[in-house]
Amino acid sequence: MSDEAPPSSAESSTADAPDPAPADAAEPAAPDRKAPGSASPRRSLKAYGLIGYGALCVALAGYVTGLAQLKEPPQRSFSAPPPSLSEEGLLPAPSYRELPNLRRGPNASFESRIDELREDVPAPTDPVVVDEDQRRAAAAALADRRAYEGAPPLVPHPVDAQDVAACLVCHEAGKDVDGVLAPAVPHGHELGNCTQCHAPPAPTFFAAAEPPPANTFEGARAPLHGERAHPLAPPVIPHATLMREDCRACHGVRARPGLRTTHPWRVNCTQCHASGTGFAR
Repeated sequence: MSDEAPPSSAESSTADAPDPAPADAAEPAAPDRKAPGSASPRRSLKAYGLIGYGALCVALAGYVTGLAQLKEPPQRSFSAPPPSLSEEGLLPAPSYRELPNLRRGPNASFESRIDELREDVPAPTDPVVVDEDQRRAAAAALADRRAYEGAPPLVPHPVDAQDVAACLVCHEAGKDVDGVLAPAVPHGHELGNCTQCHAPPAPTFFAAAEPPPANTFEGARAPLHGERAHPLAPPVIPHATLMREDCRACHGVRARPGLRTTHPWRVNCTQCHASGTGFAR
């Protein structure tokens, strides 16, 4: 028998345990753990690139579609007219765009707008011949439509519209078409009712009525000439200027023969021509 004692349990476990690893041995790297829902920078750049590419494609498609809509649709062309139509005397059919400005047929020269009627208006520098017979005829025409000198003239035609704009179509600057004169308004346009002073003709249903009773009233007539201080002085105005501020309405380039002035380019008439009548005349 041996005198050595058996090893204790602590010694036995120490002997069976493996040798510890050296201190300088490298430990394995721990795995890279990321927060849930986060992507890597490379994946984020790729996603942004796909989104930008898609937006660019959509914008390019919209641009091409817009250019296609700006182009006029192709016109249909026929090499030969339809067999059901006759080739003799066949006029080309106008488009709807051409119809408003198209003139054809018996009314090709008809003007539907008064402001487009052609006028034969003399130039301001055209010579003016003063004729006493024409002066008397013009004064008689003015007096024929007035109850007395200074009264507003009557309307010699039927009045369909009761607004100022309808009257100013012909009477704002005046019209002289084919010998028919529509004189310009000699006063301002701020008055809102022309028929308040200018009476229109009587309605047609009064034509068969009994004539009005006769009277002996005779209004004053306007003189044909204004007085002069001396033979070379400008004549005074022989009528009142109330509501007749624009002298060109009766004496301008569209005036009746015999009343037209020789210097229509001078617009301040009262600078030389003084009024020789009272306020109420």
